[in-house]
Amino acid sequence: MGSGEVAVESIGEICDAVIDYKYLLNRGYSVKSSIQIVTARYQLNKLQYAVLYRCIHPDSEAYSIRGKIVSVKDVEEAYLLIDGYNVLITVDSGIVGEPVFIGDDMLLRDIRKSYRKFKYDNEVHSKLIDLILKYVVELKPKHVSIILDEQISYSGELASAFRDKIKNYNILGDAYTTRKTDTALSGAIGDIVVASSDIVVVRRASKIFDLARYIIEREKPESIVDIVNQCLKHTA
Repeated sequence: MGSGEVAVESIGEICDAVIDYKYLLNRGYSVKSSIQIVTARYQLNKLQYAVLYRCIHPDSEAYSIRGKIVSVKDVEEAYLLIDGYNVLITVDSGIVGEPVFIGDDMLLRDIRKSYRKFKYDNEVHSKLIDLILKYVVELKPKHVSIILDEQISYSGELASAFRDKIKNYNILGDAYTTRKTDTALSGAIGDIVVASSDIVVVRRASKIFDLARYIIEREKPESIVDIVNQCLKHTA
């Protein structure tokens, strides 16, 4: 880990920035204005900036999202829609020991990888798919749909790999690509549970299950950084 990166043990160094950013958002300042002010004030690097941008929200939004998070028992016998890239990349980061962050809405987020930089590796991703599906089986949903953005390279190969594995695990479900992943996931209502931490998706979803957090808490909990506990416990 380079010297300019956000180490798990050094997250306390940006707590003042987190608190100030949260304050500005709660006072009605826009995300753009708030992040610019705080970045300039604390000289944040790109990864520190990403922690704030991806993990901190106005209280009204954070608590709204928290209220939609469901428990393990609520996933059983439900229709589960999985945001394929969101879950895969977050689990990948946590499993290899990169820090992943619990935001103020209680969802786990990766901050280091861009979807645009995604590179498919059959051996690596085959193991990750096995890991994800192992826990999906444990959750016992009625049906699983894994949705992948077709505009990202190798989405077809990844969807095919998921489909093959789904058969191996005797899961009732499918994996497919779509041009509008956010729309496909955001329209979920009723007894449909969405597995994602993408802010655009979770703002509109009715029920959310943090599958990536569920997996990493059991496989590599030391990768998890809890911003609320470390920076906002007296203000949350």
